[in-house]
Amino acid sequence: MEIRTQGIVLSRKRVSDNDLLIALFTKTQGKVRLYVNGARHIKSRFHMVTHPFVSGSFLYKDKGELGTLIQADLEKSRMPLRENYERLMVGTYMLELIEVSVELSDPVPRLYDLLDFALDALMAANDYGLIRAVYTLKVIQRLGFEPQVSNCASCGATNELVALFSVSTGGVICKACAPEIADVKRISLEALKWINVGLKSPYATIQALGASDTMMASVNKLLDAYVVAHVARRPLKSLELLTNP
Repeated sequence: MEIRTQGIVLSRKRVSDNDLLIALFTKTQGKVRLYVNGARHIKSRFHMVTHPFVSGSFLYKDKGELGTLIQADLEKSRMPLRENYERLMVGTYMLELIEVSVELSDPVPRLYDLLDFALDALMAANDYGLIRAVYTLKVIQRLGFEPQVSNCASCGATNELVALFSVSTGGVICKACAPEIADVKRISLEALKWINVGLKSPYATIQALGASDTMMASVNKLLDAYVVAHVARRPLKSLELLTNP
């Protein structure tokens, strides 16, 4: 069966002197893996459309877990993402988070739209810490792993909440439960409020929220740990490069 869909290239892997294997996040079919004949050859019609960040219209032959690319029309190359190291690393993180978090052939249209919007926004961004935190928060939310910030993640209580957070438990912790949870950490009220507002606000709105570099660093550190524990469930190479350049 042949399928045509919009897609964003998440990654590519060399499988021979001329051929590639790409991971493509599509709007209608979810994540798919495609074999691309001759794509590494500079004169190939697939050479420009099989790089990470590229989005376009893709026609492929569905063969189960591994399809074959038949035709591709480039729509966005997103070259500016490759012109700045930090921007490149944040963009690579955006792609890797989707690739490790989404199952094959599991469509998540709202997540596709988020990735498409976030990559475009990243090209013009100056505050990479802010845009990374916003993106991470929205991916967590759209995949159903939203942290508890209005009630205790351990007992569900809504009273006696303080700025204590447990990554393993999945959110804020009340005073009564805190002594029994090993990884409870204090975070600033400012950071907790930012996360709460971020969960309730549209992507574009959150990008306009003012935040200090110190606060965004603490939010990103918390969200990075949360992603590894609940979403990716394994370390992300791009995060290691971002946090230990």
